[in-house]
Amino acid sequence: MVHNRGTIIRCAAVLACTAGVFWMHSAYAQTQLSMDEHAGQKLIEANRKLNASVAVLRKHLSTSQLALFQQSQQTWYRFRTQDALFRASQYQGGSLYPTEFAMVQTDLTNRRIAELQTIIKERDEVSGNGKR
Repeated sequence: MVHNRGTIIRCAAVLACTAGVFWMHSAYAQTQLSMDEHAGQKLIEANRKLNASVAVLRKHLSTSQLALFQQSQQTWYRFRTQDALFRASQYQGGSLYPTEFAMVQTDLTNRRIAELQTIIKERDEVSGNGKR
């Protein structure tokens, strides 16, 4: 059986998406609506954690640093939205689109939280507030 590269990539994408949907549904959602709701709830939770990390980091910043961080964060929000739109676009018009859109945003948000936590930790260590 001969497969071209495009077929292999599409199969890998379907498998990755299927794995993501399975992971996402600890309650084994039975409908697309419940999958969408679960993905939306995960995004809400990630946004809450992100907002908490942003609030902590803001306390570590000078006025000039805060202005730069706010610009950086606004740019990151635009990136998150655009990247999710792009990555979910393969499902445009389909029932999986909202789930994929939310899952991508959640993944990017969790990565941003990790980045901010690293920055906070580094600033704590430099200022002597870090736990050793």
